[in-house]
Amino acid sequence: MDYSTIIDQLYNALLDKEVAGQPELYGICLQAKKELEQKEPENLVFTRFSRSLSWYLVCHKYQAPKSIIELAMAVEKIAQEYRSQVAWSQLLGSLFSRGRN
Repeated sequence: MDYSTIIDQLYNALLDKEVAGQPELYGICLQAKKELEQKEPENLVFTRFSRSLSWYLVCHKYQAPKSIIELAMAVEKIAQEYRSQVAWSQLLGSLFSRGRN
């Protein structure tokens, strides 16, 4: 799934009346939208957004509008990819820097 699809899902979630009726959830989505509009890196925005959505879902016993559940699953895939890239970079960096001290 590419970023434009997830961004469309985010905008659709912001237009969803069920989401708008839950101020905390709406605020989480609005924050992600603002960060994207400020041209922050998408993978970083989606990683933070994924963490916020996950926390919201846990606190609310996974009771959320369908648009949010679908968005959370899509964003989590991007966040997992980003975290794995970061982990590999750190691992390789530590392996190659050991002999340079």
